[in-house]
This record gives sequence, C-alpha cells and structure tokens, in this order.
Amino acid sequence: MIMLVRQGVSIRNDHAGGSNLTVLLEHVLDEKLWVKGNKYQSPEIINEIIEIMAHTALRSLLADVNSSPWFSLMADETRDISNREQLVICLRWVSEKYEVFEDMVGLIQLENTTAECIYMSLKDCLLRLGISFEKCRGQAYDGARNFQGHINGVAKRFLNDNSTAIPVHCLAHCVNLSLQEVACCSKSIKGGLNTAMDIIQLIKYSPKRQITFEIVQEQKESPITSGIRTLCPTRWTVCTGAIQAIINNYAALQETMELSSHGTDDCSRRAGGMLALMDKFSTYFGLKLSVLVFSITEQMSMHLQKKETKVEDGYYMVDICIKALERLCTDQSFHNFFESVKTEAAERCDEPVLPRQQQIPKQIDDGASQHVYITVEDYYRKEYFEVIDAIKGSLEDRFLQENFLFVRKIETLLIDSANGKEVVVPQDICTMYQKDIDFSKLSLHLKMLPDAIKQYHLME
Repeated sequence: MIMLVRQGVSIRNDHAGGSNLTVLLEHVLDEKLWVKGNKYQSPEIINEIIEIMAHTALRSLLADVNSSPWFSLMADETRDISNREQLVICLRWVSEKYEVFEDMVGLIQLENTTAECIYMSLKDCLLRLGISFEKCRGQAYDGARNFQGHINGVAKRFLNDNSTAIPVHCLAHCVNLSLQEVACCSKSIKGGLNTAMDIIQLIKYSPKRQITFEIVQEQKESPITSGIRTLCPTRWTVCTGAIQAIINNYAALQETMELSSHGTDDCSRRAGGMLALMDKFSTYFGLKLSVLVFSITEQMSMHLQKKETKVEDGYYMVDICIKALERLCTDQSFHNFFESVKTEAAERCDEPVLPRQQQIPKQIDDGASQHVYITVEDYYRKEYFEVIDAIKGSLEDRFLQENFLFVRKIETLLIDSANGKEVVVPQDICTMYQKDIDFSKLSLHLKMLPDAIKQYHLME
C-alpha cells in the first residue's frame, strides 16, 4: 500500500476483486492467503490505514520543523476540479545543517476567499499542527487584495499579531504580472496571443482537427515531430514553448485551418477567421515578439522559484534580465529583428502594410494633427520599443517593494558578518529582532559557520 500511495496510484477499482491493491498482493507479492481471507481489505480499513500513514509522515515532518528556531509561511488558494476553493499551506524552514526545505503541511477547503476566512484557516492549521505562531518570520503570498491588502489583508492581520512576520509579494508572481501587463498594453502581443489561444482550442478540443493537423504535418517536406502545446491563460511565464510550437508548425496550421473552414458550422467559420488572421504579418510579428520577450523572463522565473534562491539572487537575476532587455533597445537590434521576422514571414503570410489611419473621436480631439508613419518599419518599431520599455518599468517597480528591500538588508547584514566583515546593525533591524539575536555577538557566531556554508552564501 505504501508503494501505491507513494506513486499516486488508486487503491481500489470499480469492483473490489480487481483493485490495484488486490492484484499487487496476489500476483506480485504472492500473498494469496491474505487476499483469500479478505483480511483488512474493507474500504473503511484501507482509508484508516492511509490516514495513519499520512499522520505518521506529517508528525515526522513537524518534528523537524519544530527543531528549527524560525520558519516562513507560504499560502495560495486555487480552485480544484470539483469547483471548490482550496488553500494550500507550505512552510519554509532551515535545518541544523543549513539545508532549506519547503514542505506542504495543509490543504484546506475554504467557505469563501475573504481575508478573514483565509487568515482564520491559516491560524487554525498552525494551531492544529502544534506550530508556534510566534516563530514565524516571513510570509509569502501573491498580490491579491485579500492577501496583500494594507488595511485588512491576510498579511496585515498577521503583522498585527506578530510584527516580525515580514510579508513579501511572491517574486515569480511579480514576473507573471509584469508579462500580463505587457500582454494587455501591446496590440501586437495581445493579438498574437489571442490568435494562438484560439488555434490551440480549435485543434486540441477536436479529435477530427487534431488528426487532420497530424496528417498535414507528416506530408510536409520537413515535418516537425513536435505538435502544438496547450497555452496556459494565466501563467504567462510558461508561454514560450506553446508559442514557439505554433511558429514551428505555422504552415501546417494554416493548411489545417484551410481544410477545416469548408463547412457551415461555427467551428468552420472560426477556422476561416483564424486562417485570415494567420495570413496577416501583424499576427506573425506579435508571436515572434512574444517569444523574444517571454523567453528572457521565463529563465528568470524558473530560477526565482528554486528554494535555494537568496534575496540577492533575485535582484541579481532581475538586473541581468533588465540589462538583456536594454541591449534590445537599439535601432540596430530592432532592424535585425524586423528583417528576420520579415524574411521568415515571406512564405507564410502577406507582406507587412501600414494599418488604416483611424479618425480621432470628436469628444477627445484637441485639434492636433495625428502622427503619420512613413514606413511599415516605423510603425512596428513603436510596438517593439513600447513592449520592452513596459516590461522593464514593470519589473523595476514590482521588485522595489518596501518589505523586500528590508529583507535584502537583513540578508546582506548576515552574509557580511559570516564573511568576517565589520558590520553596523541598522536601528530598524535591531529593534525588530532584538529578542531573537544578540547583535553584539553576531559576527562571532556567524564566523563559526562551516566553510562550505560561508562559501555558498558569499555575495559577489
């Protein structure tokens, strides 16, 4: 049973005689007498054994957590397949060997998603687990108002009870929100992503069109073995692979839309509309621009989600990402990008053209003359630089949160002390943690850390 639970395999089947547990006992472990006697195989007993196993594993984990002097709390809520709101609760703690752990300790069904309900659920979970709330030194949530609200949010309610539990907006979520803002403000990226989403839905949700696409893909002179991937509508930092798959299979998708458009039903009309959009240069440009921007931030997001990542690492990766975007902010970089996209699109879609000039509504017309683009390249240059400037500004704003700067100051203080540097403890840190740390002996204690630990935490 331990093997089935560990691998996530169902214990029972449609009928008890053919359950996975029965087959495992009878044919693999040769426990035929056990199966024949129907010993301890009722659903109630099986569920009780699984519950005992879960409680044993949880008690072992909590013993390790309680051995650590402090911990940080991470929580997020999501909707499950049964349309119920579930609150996931995780603890981040450090062992005596300075190993970082992030463990899930609770999955609670919420009655509603108000800040009060989530706050009481978190406190109830910690109380039931026997974890002292006073040992909490950090909180990590997304940017939702019920979590980060400055008046009655979950983070603020925790701070009222424990002023040392510093809340930080999840860094990976900050990157995701930055990309979301760019996708909403850029006409090219928004149009490309919407088209990509509609194409994926038309193919993936229809076995008939899926088979048609695979047949067309095989008939190409240089077929690409990988198919299209589902595009997540909320996690913007994992869109690169799905968008790149559409670009790689662009010609096959166009032909599939052409074959699927011969009909009178709604899906046939949608396929015809998708084909018309794919024939436009603006759609292909939006897809290529999305890959260019998202691929840079995707690598940063993956590193930010590692449990070994330090605060300084987060700033360092953001700085690298911004510098990479700045290198793209040149006329030469845009010209090279535009020419490469234009060359690739020559055999896939129409020639780029200037959009139709729209008349300004009278109620907002101030009488000034409209800007007129001389060439097509000038028009797409504006889109290109607006996207890069928007994501740069969004990343800089979201990673300059006040609490995160305070945590960075603490980390710098500890690392400098561990490396034998003379440090001056800021007054705000000393006031907040005077009950936890004897700052007069801070350097002496940290100098006694193992060399491997000091080398790992060495700042550049």
